Amino acid sequence: MKNLPLKLALFVIGLGLLSLIGWYYTIPILTHISSKYLPIALLSSVLFIFSGSFYSIYFLPTKNKFLISIANSLASISLVITVIAGIDFIFIPQGNFETIFYNWFSSFKSVENNELISPISIALFFGSSLSFLLYQLKPIKQQQLFFIKMFFYIEFIISCGFLLVYIENISSFYLNDVYSLAFPTSIGLFILSILHLFMLKFQIWPLNIVDQNSIQSKLVRSFLPIILFFIIIGNAIESHLIAENSENFTNSLLLFILIVLIVVSYQIISKNLEKELNETKSLYKSLFDNSSIGLYQTTPKGKIISANPALIKMLEFDSLEDLMQRDLSQGSYVNQKKEKNLKLYLQHKTKLQILNRNGIPKKAIL
Repeated sequence: MKNLPLKLALFVIGLGLLSLIGWYYTIPILTHISSKYLPIALLSSVLFIFSGSFYSIYFLPTKNKFLISIANSLASISLVITVIAGIDFIFIPQGNFETIFYNWFSSFKSVENNELISPISIALFFGSSLSFLLYQLKPIKQQQLFFIKMFFYIEFIISCGFLLVYIENISSFYLNDVYSLAFPTSIGLFILSILHLFMLKFQIWPLNIVDQNSIQSKLVRSFLPIILFFIIIGNAIESHLIAENSENFTNSLLLFILIVLIVVSYQIISKNLEKELNETKSLYKSLFDNSSIGLYQTTPKGKIISANPALIKMLEFDSLEDLMQRDLSQGSYVNQKKEKNLKLYLQHKTKLQILNRNGIPKKAIL
């Protein structure tokens, strides 16, 4: 998908905006889906808007110094908010800072539920903002990179953990009043960790040991999200919606859906790979045909497979078909002895002389 990080960053902004709208107009599905789920905190909504904004600017195809300064400013504001909220939580149990913010929001319209931000959210937003700011300092020192990667692991593992808790419907875990994450918050922080990963250009263990341009890597990156999505949705449906007596039918239905998704995805991926292969072939053909240097391909026995127009002109043949009739193993090189050791010469950059149509020697490189 083209510019996926930018779209994910915009999704985070949308998540924050929808949560604010949900609070303002009292729409539970925009804040916590159902009454048994924790609602997203107001301060989390604001931090999602800030975080999504500075990441979206970072992943813009083109950006100037002004936009970069705005992104760094938003990250700095987010960092300051999390530091103040963290100090407030540790040293001021009443939570004066967030209460002031909540009262300011309520001044526009009275909101019934006063949901304060979780200290886990504060820590993860702090890590995300600090990592972003550290990554902008050039050159990046080894210590900076260590902390940035460490924050990614923490953010990814914790957000994934809470998503799995919600998927498996372990209410005793996610209904913790203080040390918990709301479902929308878990989703948003998980996406922020993915943006964190994109910012690092996937140069993090174990992803950095995989060749990102190999066909196998592309297939894994294409199919793995589908399989994970299937597992997540299947477990969520089974944990929340499906009765026990219909489990066998549900598993069969989900298996059928997975097979369909894999087949469809395979067709899409195959077409994309075929398109990339054709583009590579077109580029090679263009370079081969338009080169001013004479180029040709032969079999190990000396039969010419192809040659570019420059070589045909250089050797003074009328056409490629005319040149292909020549057998290079039969008196076509000035030094025919070297031709017999062709395989050895192909391992090194070797200069030879080849005879043109009129028997005049021309320089060639194998």
